[in-house]
Parts: sequence; C-alpha cells; structure tokens
Amino acid sequence: MPELSVLLADPPTAPQTVRPAGHTRYRADIDGLRAIAVLFVVASHLHVAHFAGGYIGVDVFFVISGYLISSNIIPQIRAGSFSLAGFYVRRIRRIFPALIVMLALTLPLAWRFLFPTEMVEYAHSLLAAVFACSNTLLWSWGGYFASENELKPLLHTWSLGVEEQFYLLFPLCLLALTGLRKHAWIRTFICALATISFACAWFLTPRNPHAAFFNVGLRAWELMIGAILSQRYVPSPRRRISRELAAIIGLLAIVLPAILYTPNTTFPGLAALPPCLGAALVIAAGENGTSLPSRLLSLPPLVFFGLISYSLYLWHWPVQVFYNLRHLQTCAPGSCAVPINHTAQAFIFLVSVAIATLSWRYVEMPFRKRKDLFTTRRLVLASGTAAVVVAASAILLIATKGAPSRYTPDEVLAASQLGFDTFAPWRWGSCALGLEHTTVDMYDQVRCLPFTPGKRHYLLLGDSHAAHLWPGFSTVFGDFQIGQANVAGCNLLPDKVTDSIPTCRNMATFLYRDLLARKAAAQHIDTLIVSAQWHSYDLQAVGHLVTYARDNHIDLVLIGPSVAYDLPLPRMLGNVSASGNSLADIQAHATPDAAQLDAQMAALAREQWKVHYISYFADMCPSGAGCPAYASPGVPMLLDSNHFSTAGAIRFTQAIRDRGQIPE
Repeated sequence: MPELSVLLADPPTAPQTVRPAGHTRYRADIDGLRAIAVLFVVASHLHVAHFAGGYIGVDVFFVISGYLISSNIIPQIRAGSFSLAGFYVRRIRRIFPALIVMLALTLPLAWRFLFPTEMVEYAHSLLAAVFACSNTLLWSWGGYFASENELKPLLHTWSLGVEEQFYLLFPLCLLALTGLRKHAWIRTFICALATISFACAWFLTPRNPHAAFFNVGLRAWELMIGAILSQRYVPSPRRRISRELAAIIGLLAIVLPAILYTPNTTFPGLAALPPCLGAALVIAAGENGTSLPSRLLSLPPLVFFGLISYSLYLWHWPVQVFYNLRHLQTCAPGSCAVPINHTAQAFIFLVSVAIATLSWRYVEMPFRKRKDLFTTRRLVLASGTAAVVVAASAILLIATKGAPSRYTPDEVLAASQLGFDTFAPWRWGSCALGLEHTTVDMYDQVRCLPFTPGKRHYLLLGDSHAAHLWPGFSTVFGDFQIGQANVAGCNLLPDKVTDSIPTCRNMATFLYRDLLARKAAAQHIDTLIVSAQWHSYDLQAVGHLVTYARDNHIDLVLIGPSVAYDLPLPRMLGNVSASGNSLADIQAHATPDAAQLDAQMAALAREQWKVHYISYFADMCPSGAGCPAYASPGVPMLLDSNHFSTAGAIRFTQAIRDRGQIPE
C-alpha cells in the first residue's frame, strides 16, 4: 500500500565551490538518494517481491527535506534576511502546480470508476489535499496499510500534509526565537524537538500507531535529523575511508529495511530509525568529498528519477488505483486478485514514469524557473483560483452524496456496503479486538460476557468471521444469553495460547485457562458457538477444541466456512451495468475452496468429532442454484468478499434458528 513523503525542498540551481556552514550546494547524489526513496515506495505499492518495506522511502525523504530546508532558511534567519512570505511563495511554486494538476485530472477518472460512497470519501480527500491536511484525514480513516484503503486514489497525499505543515510551522518557530533575541536557542530547540518527538513516537507507535504514523509532531524528529546535519551540530566524516564507510553503512541501513520490513512491522517508532540514520550518513558522507556510493548515486539514470521524484510520487498511486478499478470491472473469475501480475506492474510503472516526466517538464519546471512568466502575483492568483475550483467540485460531490445518478438505484444500494463501518455492529474495541492496536485489557467482560442465574450461557467465539455473525445472533437470538469473544485474524482455538501475537495469545489464555474452565453454574459457559475463516491446517486444532469442550462439559457448535468471492460482492453487484454481468456470472466468482472445506469439516463433525455442525452451504445454497447474492432487496449478503453484511448475518442466523441448529 502507499507511502512516501515527497521531497518538496529545492536544491539551489547553481553549484558553489565554497560552502559556508549552513548553506547548501547542488549535489547529484542527493537526487540519487531521492530516486532510491521514490523507487522503493513505488515498488512497495506495486507489491514487488522483496520490497514490502519500501515504504521507508518516506523517512528518507523526510530527512532530505529537513536537511535542505534548514540549510536554506536558518542562515537567512540568523542574518536577518529571511522573508517568510518569500519562503511560502517558493513552497507554492514547488508544491502546488503539479499537485493541483494531478488532483484535477483524477476528477474525471473518479467520476468514471468510483461508487457514490467512494466518491464522497474521494471528495473529502480532495479538500484535505488542497488544504494540506491529508494526514489528519487519513488518521481518522485508520491504518495506512488497511486493505480497504488500497483503492483510495488520494491516499498518498498524506505525506504532503506532513511536509506542508512542517513548512508552515518550522520557520514560525525559528522566527519566534529570533524575535525573542534567542538565536542561540535555535540549536537547543532543534535538538530538543528531535529528542522529544522521537521519544513520543517510540512510546506511541505500539500503542497508537495511527497517531505516530500521520502526526507531524511525531514525524518531526525525522525532519530534525536533517536539520541537525545541515547545521553541523554533529561532525561529518572528512577522511576518505570514513566517507566510504559512512556512505556504505548508510545505504545498507536504507536498503535492508526496504527488504526486511513488512506492513506488519511496528512502524514508525524505533523501526524508522535505521533508514533515517542511513539517509543522514549518506548525506553526511558527501559533505566533504565523494565516495563510491555517492558516485553511484550520481549516475544519470538515478539523477533523472530524483528530478522527477515529486511528480512520480504524485502520479504513481492514482495510476495504480484506477488501473486496479478498471481491472476489477472486467476481470474473469479466478483472475481478479490484487496484487497485480508482473505485466501490470511494468505497465503501471512505465505509464507513471511517462506522466511524471511530462509533469516535471511542463508543469514543475516552468512554474519554478519561468518567474518572468509566472510572477508572484500570477502564481498566487492562479493557485488560489485552482484551489477554489477543486474545492468547490469536492463540496458539490459531498453535497450530492457522490453523484448517485451515475448508477441505478439497485447498484447504489448494493455498492453502499463498501466501506461499511462495522465498529458498532461488530462491537470492535470491546467484544471484538484486532491483532494490532488493541490489548486484552480493552475486552469488556461486563458487556461481552452476560451471566444471568438460571439461564443457559452461550459464547460466540472466533475471529472476524464470528464477529460478523454478532448482528445476526443479537437480533435473531435476542432471548438467548449470548456472549462474544473475537479477535480478528485469530481463530482463538486452544493452540493459540502459545501464539506469537500478544492479543491473540492473551485472549486465548484468558479463555482456556480462566473463562471456559469455570465450573460454577453462575459463570459456566454451557454452549460454545465457534466460527472462523477456516483453513485445512486448522482441523487438528479444531480436534483439540473438541476434546477441551468435552472435558469441560461444554456443548460445541461449529459453524463451517461461508461463501467467499475473488472480488467484493457489493462491487460486483454495483458494477452490473458497467460489466454486463448477470447474477449467474457473479456466482462464477465464488471461490471453490470454502465449499470443499465445508464438506470435509461436516464429515469430520459427523463421524469423528461428534459435535453440532452448521453448514452455510447446506442452509443457504440449494444444490445447483448457487448461494444468494442478496440478503434482502438491494442489500448484498456480504459487505466485502467474505464477511456478512448486517442483513446477511441476520438472514443466515434466521435460517439457523428456523432449523433449530443451536441447542436450547
């Protein structure tokens, strides 16, 4: 998934032979470092093998940006020659023209491919990009790596928000110190900000990674590493051997995380330190001479990618998103999986590079270099007008609820399930936890484990494929005393007491060594209802669960696999007109694995485990007729490719009750 803070700082155009401390000369190796950073980011977004951690390119860019901006403005502030207005105008020249062109050109593509609910989200992201707060919006949307964010065209603009907020606030802080005649405090301020920001990020990343990821204050330490380096608060290597070692170690500190990290790495926090220090070492190694790595980074192909890095970052993600959306409309059953194949990866990359080159040549460069044509007044007027037009378009899309007239009413209703907020219906954060960002301490036993004397106590146990049934059980079996204990991505079978992921392990430990082992009638679980996203390798652990339940006098009801598709069902139903598919064509996208595993589990439950077994396919999918696409008129059974919608959960659990499949 995306991630790069695009380097928005300008290197000077004219090289200098003598460089006073605090000033910068053009360095081709820094453009080469930009190229490495942007190519890593693009590779990670394209799911190129062995570069899952390429998102660390954002951190490399932050360091470069802090270095170049501080090199330019701090000496001017000390000398009293700094103009805040002039600085902001230079930032507008650098950032806004290419950004606004990208935003404007994604509008017709969004109109063509996005459903109304997606269009409203896109419109909010348009506004956020125009007003430099995309990182704040993404923070409210949840994790950057969440699969549901893969098709949001402006997801990548979060990093621009971080940099733009830095450009807004950092000079003001320095000017405030100057106004207080505290020039000597600039060094203390920069070092203190770096230390405090890093400490807070280190502390918060495992506890609130979204805040650590998107908050400019918790990213400030990365930018301050560049600032510290630019002001020579730490010495740069002077001897040839020292420069070579620093540059080699720095490159390794960047490359290895790009290869070894994954979206599951606890990030940024401490894990962001190696690529940041690596970037600092590479930059420092070139302060007083060249090295072999700096000469490699100065090769023309890398310098070229460094020059177009901003435009390449701006364009690669929308190109990828709209390619994927088109692919999802037209793909044949069994060929719809994303990540995309090598041919598609190459196509997206080459198209992105071509557009980025045009953007750099005909948008970036004229606005930055033709100051006779694009005077400050014209620049501000044009930028303001463009911002108003884009913002007005976004507001209109929000006001019309995503322009639903582009689709039929049935398509709009079906597609409205995409991005459906399951937080309240599934009781996330209290009765259903995630593998990340939650702990067992958040599990609300009072709410999730109701015990009433004299009543039979049930517990709905499992992963998100148990949580998605909660709206159904709470509605259809409202007269039953049913508790809930779910952890997404963790089926909570007995073997999970040794799982490596703390939330999974700790919840399983609580269940099997405390809750389910209770003998007193007032707190004894009488019936365990277990549902999960089953796999064939789970069957041995299911056997252990059967033994555990029998030993503890607990009735066991297993709910087998449910239907799954190779595409989100609401998207297929919403694209019926565009794709020309019928409901029969949609059924062809159902994956065969679930039905095959269901038959295997049903046989084991009947012949070996001797437990109650509920088959979705037996209850809901008449032989030869396929499984239902709709739970009720216009409302899909699923809200994605494998989880029930609220209406779908109610329909299935009603069938369970009608057949008397839960012992009373």
